[in-house]
Amino acid sequence: MVKVRIEILPGLSENFGGKGFETVSFFKEVNEGSTIIDIINILSIENQTFNNFIIDNKTNKIKPGIFMILNDQLLDLSKEPSIKVKNGDIIKLFPLLDGG
Repeated sequence: MVKVRIEILPGLSENFGGKGFETVSFFKEVNEGSTIIDIINILSIENQTFNNFIIDNKTNKIKPGIFMILNDQLLDLSKEPSIKVKNGDIIKLFPLLDGG
């Protein structure tokens, strides 16, 4: 098994019990060889809140405007869908924020 940390950053975290600018973090154990997409699919099945706020149910993909970082590297899931996670990896999810 591989254990990864999921962090949902402010802008999304309030939908997961976060308050103010709080990051919501939790751990997920997955099978060795699991990919980022595998984890997203597992979380969307297991967690209705995750499914409602992260997944576009029409396309079954991450909603436009939601970004993902793996170990401080911004991912483009359209080009890198099969990246395999390793034990101790950190996956961060955050929304596009605009303003000034």
